[in-house]
Amino acid sequence: MGLFNRRGRGGTDTRTIDPAAYGYVPEARMRADRAGPAPDVDVVDPLVAAGNWPQLAGFLRTVPMVSERRFALLTRLGNAAAKDDAWLRRWLAADPRSVDALCVYAESLVNRAWAIRSSDWAKNVTQEQWAGFFRLLREVPDVCAAAMDTNPADPAPWIALQTGALGLQWSNDEYRMLWRELSARAPHSFTATHRAWNYWRPRWYGSLELMEEFVETAVAAAPPGSLLTMSRIQMLHEEFRPDGDDERAAFNRGERMQRALSAGIADAAAADQSHVKLPFLRHWLAAKLYRAGRYRESMNQFYAIGGFCGAEPWEWFDDPVREFCGIRADATLAWEDAGRR
Repeated sequence: MGLFNRRGRGGTDTRTIDPAAYGYVPEARMRADRAGPAPDVDVVDPLVAAGNWPQLAGFLRTVPMVSERRFALLTRLGNAAAKDDAWLRRWLAADPRSVDALCVYAESLVNRAWAIRSSDWAKNVTQEQWAGFFRLLREVPDVCAAAMDTNPADPAPWIALQTGALGLQWSNDEYRMLWRELSARAPHSFTATHRAWNYWRPRWYGSLELMEEFVETAVAAAPPGSLLTMSRIQMLHEEFRPDGDDERAAFNRGERMQRALSAGIADAAAADQSHVKLPFLRHWLAAKLYRAGRYRESMNQFYAIGGFCGAEPWEWFDDPVREFCGIRADATLAWEDAGRR
């Protein structure tokens, strides 16, 4: 079954494509729960569901200490523990100095704190919500410090501290201290860089100038394949796009975005193709290359992504699958219109 070209909404172009004719995964088989293949998730999720913390701890010990795989797993486990931490409490009772367990606990505290605060505007958050929010967040530095004492070389406690520091409103100098310690232990970490650029955004505790300086410095220092170019693409999209439709179209096709996308393509090509964060960069590339008029390159990213759409920017929409498949169809039809160039 074909998909309507999204440009047809409210317009006259209602052509469709047959995904199978182009080698695409059809809409019915798309997964909106993942950004890409996730073999680690297939291991840990059943263990969490079963409360099997000993086997979970054993699996984490097989994952390299300084790796995005580990940082992603600790983040996911923290999200799970925020909803039900019975298994984590048993783990901590049996091994209170486990760095992995302490980091999961810190991540869960941050998640629980934000659930109490809610995502509403600050002016609408009640005093009771603020009190619960800060009560939980104030525990995070001590939990992370305990993990740091256990293994001072481990970067994971410092990464767990990043989001806590954001909520606790750490000053710029305090955050720079955190970043120095973290980057010494995990230089060019995707997870750490992504969390840090969020801190430096104008809506939090930075400015356009401080945010841009941080991102560009991080990208320039990173070796090819680190995937830090995603932070630059996302920064341009979220913080520098003009408001008007015509101005946005010009910006997306402008030199600055074009350079960022070309660097992103090179970054993705140089990465370990099993890198746990590579799909996240590909999703941004697929969307922005289409907007930049680089249709064949956008299609290449859609092919590489396959049947997954559980990532930004698709997650921002009510129907991520339809948004993903719609942009994919747009890129394909635009490529056809351009004579397959």
